Amino acid sequence: MHRRMDFTNARQNPPLRTVSGLQNPALQEWAENLLRLEATVMHRWLERRNIPTNLWALCDYQERLEEQGSCFIQWCWEQVTKELFAAFEGISMRVINDEKVLAALKAKFTKQGGRWTKAKIDKATGATIPSVFVPGPANETVALNLFRTYRSIKDYGWQETMDSMSRRTFYDHVGKICECGLSKAALQKLKMDDQKNNVVPILRFLQVDFSAQRPGWYVEPSVEAA
Repeated sequence: MHRRMDFTNARQNPPLRTVSGLQNPALQEWAENLLRLEATVMHRWLERRNIPTNLWALCDYQERLEEQGSCFIQWCWEQVTKELFAAFEGISMRVINDEKVLAALKAKFTKQGGRWTKAKIDKATGATIPSVFVPGPANETVALNLFRTYRSIKDYGWQETMDSMSRRTFYDHVGKICECGLSKAALQKLKMDDQKNNVVPILRFLQVDFSAQRPGWYVEPSVEAA
């Protein structure tokens, strides 16, 4: 019974090694801006392709493919997703979308409009009537000003926009725009990128490199270590 209790606790609590691995700053930095795409193949999918479904036979099948220079996992993934990627052929997208930039600015910098009434004394009862907030129209002034600066950088460039206002205002606007996800470097080359590279095929962003599925410093654990 003591062993059973230990086994139960081990299942309920994830291994500390796994947790510490996921908290590795180097791993988190490597995973930043990566997109995880998963595909699932089932028993019948394998049967239709005359692939063994018995575990040991499947392992042998995979090893034979590996000896021939093929990766079974990669082949399955490509077969399952090929129709999805085919649907993206010919579709383009904007790297930086003005509507999304404006929406992000409004979401972060729109202020709730309205006013507080003054507290007063009820003449009939002498009771104090507390102040009450009366909602009003949302104030989007800050967000719209920031968007105008963004559009100016996009249309006229970084330097010309900076020369058109005080440096303090300009860098204040740049800082707030960056809070919504754009980097300073992206803003500095925004005009050039918009003219040359802002519209790109969507498949350029969905290139799957099976040779780079792990960080360069990753060492696969041995059976003994596992």
